[in-house]
Amino acid sequence: MLHHAISALTNILRPDLDLSKSRLETLCMIVIGMVSARSVNLGHLACERPGSALTSSTYRRLQRFFQHVHLDEDWSLPLLVRLLGLNKSWLLALDRTNWQIGKTEVNFLVLAVVTRRFRVPLVWSLIEGRGCSDTDMRIALMERYLANFPATTIRLLLADREFVGAGWIEFLNRNNIPFAIRVRENLIEQPAVWKFC
Repeated sequence: MLHHAISALTNILRPDLDLSKSRLETLCMIVIGMVSARSVNLGHLACERPGSALTSSTYRRLQRFFQHVHLDEDWSLPLLVRLLGLNKSWLLALDRTNWQIGKTEVNFLVLAVVTRRFRVPLVWSLIEGRGCSDTDMRIALMERYLANFPATTIRLLLADREFVGAGWIEFLNRNNIPFAIRVRENLIEQPAVWKFC
């Protein structure tokens, strides 16, 4: 069963990833293993590999993958768009997600496409510490998106009230990105800067 899933996923990913057959199969083994084991622990993933290979051999294979394979930070963007069937314009959401792993704060700025039931992350960046993103970080994230797709693919950008600032709004207007940003009740509007779409 898992062997067929790994094979099917390999065929789906092959057109978008420039990896050797072995490395692509290892990536698919990791993805299928995470779903099957409900874990990201390499020891657990190694136990999920179908076939007669020793668990210790599979574990070492997974380690080598992470040691030697360095995917571009936006490697999954064209793949996700192809798999989601997005070919015109779509609704995007900008949000921040944070949690703790032990005592380590994990804080990401995420640009996701809004589907009927899910939000699928397209591009993201790590925010140091527990704070919010700044204008430069938001602009850099949007520029990564715009490097792959024109602004006309954005039907509307949704964002929460933490994503404000004159420089950010000017960037969106300058790039013709329609947006809807929830603002605080006590915000003073400056009509020259704000354009509500």
